[in-house]
This record gives sequence, structure tokens and C-alpha cells, in this order.
Amino acid sequence: MTNFLNRYLFISRKELRVRSVKLPHFRSVSAVFITFLSLSTVILLTSGFFSTGFSDGESRALVDENSKLKKELAELQEEIIRVNGRLATVISMNNEIRDIADLPRIGDEFFSIGDPAASLSITAASGGTLEEVDATLKMLEKNIELQSSLNKEISMALVDKTAYLRGIPSILPLDAPFSRTSFGPRKNPITGKPQFHTGLDIGSTMGQEIIASADGIVEKAETFGGYGLCVIIDHGTGYKTLYGHCSRIIVEKGDKVSRGEVIALVGSTGMSTGPHLHYEVIYNGEHLNPVDFFFDGDKSFFEKKRKK
Repeated sequence: MTNFLNRYLFISRKELRVRSVKLPHFRSVSAVFITFLSLSTVILLTSGFFSTGFSDGESRALVDENSKLKKELAELQEEIIRVNGRLATVISMNNEIRDIADLPRIGDEFFSIGDPAASLSITAASGGTLEEVDATLKMLEKNIELQSSLNKEISMALVDKTAYLRGIPSILPLDAPFSRTSFGPRKNPITGKPQFHTGLDIGSTMGQEIIASADGIVEKAETFGGYGLCVIIDHGTGYKTLYGHCSRIIVEKGDKVSRGEVIALVGSTGMSTGPHLHYEVIYNGEHLNPVDFFFDGDKSFFEKKRKK
């Protein structure tokens, strides 16, 4: 029996003859498979089987949506850069505040950490990527953290500075007239001998309120030699103030007092010729003229107090 699967016919156009070629069985099967595979590929390609599955309209919609997203991404990145620039301006203003708070100024190298605008603006103009926007956001977040840290440092410094300033004698301790020349060399009114007067005598009436000229801790509240009943306040800034010849002491040693708080009453105890307050300002052991520490226009504190 003849096996036609192993036999192939070839027709010659030139000689108009048919030739028969017989191939081994395994070769004939391979030839049939290759022929089938080739024809199938041609059919599938021409039928559009390997197409994207999208119509032309859907493809255009996807392209438009992609372009829109790229544009929005670029606009978002540009906005981030603008915000970062404004934040950098705020940070630069810190130097002015740091001067007030006696903090060292921040150098230009600090701001270069948070200034990616030069490189990122180019990226944004070209469309940018999500990774680049993420990098920009991280840089912006870092700047915000730095700003927060700077603000905290300034806040703490201002609190310390405020406490320091409140510890500097700066107001009259008594609402009464005084002689600006009573500090310095003079003749002692009791002994008649030359003496350096280390304080300021402020004449007043018996029992008038004496107030602390700055915040501090009461160091002494007792009779103290020729000062009679005396209060000494340590202001913790190198300054101390002394209030002598009192008739009554209201505070006690160790008390924390605030500027303007009543600490004693005017008297004439100790070596005194009449009711008055002997007031001293001492800085690191050196007596200074108290007149130089009346920063409130002499009596402005008492005027404000009377208006309340």
C-alpha cells in the first residue's frame, strides 16, 4: 500500500512534467508541521489577532490622558518649587530674629541644603516623574523640619533672653522724688565724715510701698547693720539690689519675686535721719549708680499701675 504522506509531487512549468519525491516518514511530518505553522502565523497576523485590543478612539483617549497627567505632574512640581522658595525666604528671615535673640547667624551653606530649584525647575519643565516629585517633596519636608528646629531654638533663646532682661533692674522701686547726685562721694549726714555713698536715697512717707525693680530671689530679709531692716534680691544675672531702712519687710528669704511686686514698706530704721529708701544696684560686686537703671522714664511703671 502506498503511503501518500511520504510522497510529494513537484510540477515543472518549463517541462510540464510531474515529478514524485518520496521522503522518510519523520521528515514528512516535520515538513507538514512547518507548513501549517507558517500558514497559521500569516492568517493570525492578517486577521489582527495580535493587535492591542483598543480601538483607534480608545488609543487616542489614552494618549490624551497621559499628556494631561504629565502636565499636571509638571504643574505640581513647579508649585512645590515655589513653596520651597517661599520657605527658604522665611528661613532667611530667621537671621534677623537670631540677631535679636543673640544667636549666631546661619550661613549660606545652610540654605543650599533646601534650594533644589535650579535642577528641579528643569525637570519640571520637561514633564518630571513621580520619583522626582517625591524627591522634591522630601526636600521640602526636610526644609520644614529645619525651619521647625530653628523656630524652637529661637523661641528658647527669646525665653532665656526675656528672663535675663527681667532680671536687670530697670524701674524705680518707689514712687517718690529723688536726688540724682546722691550717689558717690559725700559727707555722711550722721558722722559728718567724707564717705562714698553706694546707693540712692529716695525720700518718702512712712509706710509707702517699696517694689522689686526686677525679677529675682530674696537673698536677705532682716536687719543688716546700718541699713536697718533690709531686703537684698539676687536677680541671677550678676545683678543684686538692696533696699534699706525699711519699717516692715513683707517678703522672706528664698522667696521668688517679680518686677513690680511689693517687698517692703518705707521706714527709718538703722542709720537714718528720716523716712526714706536707700536703694543700691550691685553688679558682680561693684556698686553702680541706680539712676542709670531707670529705663521706664522714671515713674512710668507707677503711672501705668495707677491707671489699672
